[in-house]
Amino acid sequence: MNEKNLISSWEEGVLKVIILILIILSKNSFPTSNNFLITIIGILIYTVCWLLMYSIKKK
Repeated sequence: MNEKNLISSWEEGVLKVIILILIILSKNSFPTSNNFLITIIGILIYTVCWLLMYSIKKK
């Protein structure tokens, strides 16, 4: 199997999951869970940045 195809499909899957989570959070954003939302969004942004850096390094 081709490693590049595996990595790209894995990245696509992760990005789709992140987008879904962001959509769910934006629909269910309650003022009581602001700190929780900020933490999750921070982790998501970090994950996206890590994936971008990883894909740039692979090229």
